[in-house]
Amino acid sequence: MQSQFLAALQKPFTFWQKSPEIPKPSAAATAAAPPTMPPARPLAPGAVPGATATASAAPEASDAYGSMPLGLEGYCPVTLAEKGQWTEGRAQWGARHRGRTYLFAGEDQQRAFLADPDRYAPALSGDDPVLAFESGSSSPGQRRYGVTYQSRMYLFSSPETRSRFAADPTRYAGRVALAEAPTRSTTGTILR
Repeated sequence: MQSQFLAALQKPFTFWQKSPEIPKPSAAATAAAPPTMPPARPLAPGAVPGATATASAAPEASDAYGSMPLGLEGYCPVTLAEKGQWTEGRAQWGARHRGRTYLFAGEDQQRAFLADPDRYAPALSGDDPVLAFESGSSSPGQRRYGVTYQSRMYLFSSPETRSRFAADPTRYAGRVALAEAPTRSTTGTILR
């Protein structure tokens, strides 16, 4: 079951193809592992009126203006957090926050995000927190390696860094909270 779940995250739109078998984590890592993000559930064509294919397979795809990479590969973070559904965002409902452009399914989702962006945006703007704190490097995480821990989304660049996080999630979550603590009165979120 878990390998099917991980396979669906890795290739959400090719669920009808046979995916390679993913090695299972050790019993110790499984016991300490935080729950993974919900599987991607592609929408039927036309399910979101006027939806455009703005999502890219590349984690750092730029928006139409080329100014900031897309957060969550163009999927709506509010719909994911509130309903557990992967819904493509629409460019007309975008907002920029902490160096990423997030797209939303509609105006209501955009409004919810703007009211509390850090609730919905991935930790560290989607960068891998293990690499950020262990090696000081900025490496974009991928949604296929994402987990939710204490109602916060964390993305990782590989299964190995996700396993290191799972071994001691409080170590990284505390450092993320400190790194994201506001230093000024502004949040850095702007409408597109």
